[in-house]
Amino acid sequence: MSKPILSICIPTYRREEFLKLLVESIVEQDGFWSEVEIMIYNDPYEDNTQSMVESFQHKYSNIRYHRNKQRIWMIPSILDSVNMCSGEYVWFYSDDDIMSPLAIQTMLEVIKKEKSDLILNRFLSFPAGAQINTQDIDYTWEITSVQWMDNYFKFLSDVSYSI
Repeated sequence: MSKPILSICIPTYRREEFLKLLVESIVEQDGFWSEVEIMIYNDPYEDNTQSMVESFQHKYSNIRYHRNKQRIWMIPSILDSVNMCSGEYVWFYSDDDIMSPLAIQTMLEVIKKEKSDLILNRFLSFPAGAQINTQDIDYTWEITSVQWMDNYFKFLSDVSYSI
């Protein structure tokens, strides 16, 4: 597989059954596998997550998997998992989410059309060149350029779905 445009990054811990539902909701979407990879990052727990992921890997060559030797907890897992993604964009999913059926197609369209540096939630996008400054004292962000993207995500009717 050539370098993907989009890495779907899924840090996980103790949620094998939910993770399986999420991965199924992703792989059921057709036609994007040359542009998308799935990176599953497992903080270790004695369950069947690894064998479940391996069963998906036999069918889909764009699913990557990493299992830590020891538990490092949530924030370090998230940060470490980003470094393992090879896509130009990284899209985080919680291991207990379900992806909406048109989500990948829609996200790739937004990425290609808007060429944003950052896309948040289903509403916000920060166009290339936007100034986002973090302040070390209170960790607030100054956002100087915001673009509303709601028109891309009208297909979402249930707020429990993630995009």
